[in-house]
Amino acid sequence: MIEKLSKQQLKLISQYRKKYIEIGLDTTPFTMEQAKEMATWLDSKLKRTSKVIIMDGPYETFLCVLVLFLQKTVRKKTQEKVNYKFEKIVKKIYKATDKKIQPGKIKTILNKIANEKVNFVYPSLLGQFDVSFFAFYDFMKEVVGVKTFPDSYENLKKLIYFNLIYPIEGYIVFCQKPNLIHKNEKGLHCENGPALQYRDGTEIWALNGVRVPKEFVTTPASSMNPEIILKEKNAQVRRELVRKITIERLYQSIPCQILDKLGDYELINIKIDNNNLRPYLKMKNPSTGDIHIEGIHPQVRTVKEALAWRNELEIYVEPEILT
Repeated sequence: MIEKLSKQQLKLISQYRKKYIEIGLDTTPFTMEQAKEMATWLDSKLKRTSKVIIMDGPYETFLCVLVLFLQKTVRKKTQEKVNYKFEKIVKKIYKATDKKIQPGKIKTILNKIANEKVNFVYPSLLGQFDVSFFAFYDFMKEVVGVKTFPDSYENLKKLIYFNLIYPIEGYIVFCQKPNLIHKNEKGLHCENGPALQYRDGTEIWALNGVRVPKEFVTTPASSMNPEIILKEKNAQVRRELVRKITIERLYQSIPCQILDKLGDYELINIKIDNNNLRPYLKMKNPSTGDIHIEGIHPQVRTVKEALAWRNELEIYVEPEILT
């Protein structure tokens, strides 16, 4: 029984972490030949033969999977106009299925998806999204010496060199890897463009690991109205707005009055819509240094009252440790 790792084993953890983070962030496209090789192995386990389809991103992939999943339930083939969002994908799915599903039927299914709720749950293989699991398993297998691994482990591990995979009846649909990933130590992050982007146009805009609307990234801080900080309901997004716009600009642009101070906390009265005064608690995270601002009950007048209200306490209780 293994109770603890040796010093040498502990030193190797950083190497495995680095190796598998690089695999997880790799944007090199896989080839059709590589996808077919993986599909052949999957088919051998599923005891079937499937056609391989590669789509350029999760948006296209999911629509393709839905079309394949729903094709038997839609008998009507129409020439109706498809929702403009789906125009490009009709030809792509038609070609990918070797013209076995006619454009009229594809349009009918896509319009159904756009206009109705579709009950759909289909298992997928997560590919490079599962890289952390294989980092752990490989470390246990190669460094610690754990022997109880299935014969299929090495083939399963090859999944991390792909993205999402959907084994639909008669088809295995692969989602191509992203073509762009930007991150920092906190997560997805880019201050001048999408933090993650796929070839089908799917994008994620993020700051310091927090998903934000595109305009929060593309609009220069000098052109943003500081009042947007107070209107944002999501605490994490609000924190990123404070970081970008700065609390100083908020103070300069909106009439503010400091009501009370306690350590790194400030209770501030801010004049908002219709000239109403509203108390806000300004906080500094002692671990990260991030500045937060949060609306407080209108009757609160001290930092201690604000902290008690925030923690759902009747009276303020001094914390033993600040984190």
